[in-house]
Amino acid sequence: MKKLILTVVLVSNIILSTFAFNIDISAEERVDSLLRQAREMIESNPDNALKVLDEALTLAIDGEFLKAHANALNYKGLIYYDKKDYNAAIKYFQDALKVLFRIGDKEKVANMMKKIGLAYLNQKKYVKTIEYYNFALKIFEQLDHLGREASTHVEVGVIYRISGRYSDAVEQFN
Repeated sequence: MKKLILTVVLVSNIILSTFAFNIDISAEERVDSLLRQAREMIESNPDNALKVLDEALTLAIDGEFLKAHANALNYKGLIYYDKKDYNAAIKYFQDALKVLFRIGDKEKVANMMKKIGLAYLNQKKYVKTIEYYNFALKIFEQLDHLGREASTHVEVGVIYRISGRYSDAVEQFN
């Protein structure tokens, strides 16, 4: 009798966990589908893309799908960047950055820092721009990503030149 009860309990748990797993997969697939849909609309219909991203963001947060969460925030930031609403873009990029830190994807963290820096550059906030680019540069150095490290040095040099800090620009180019 004990074996029968144990068997029923085990089978029930397996069925329930399989059902729960299928729900998670479906939710994650739905989020991925929404992200693909939004990505296709970003340039042609950004306002509708924002609505789709709101839904994707809600599902990603509820399902704790961190990569999808970061992607949704990134896409929203890109839309606001394209609309030249740099404050909103920075907010979404910084929110995405927090999620990327949780994930631990250093290369994406560095790339997001450069996006934030670029938004600050468009606001002519050169000190903040250089600050974020230097954070990205340190990460690329840690990752021994020589190509990204070199291009970031050049970009920092250009930012110094734009801001009138010519000696700092020369130093970056060396």
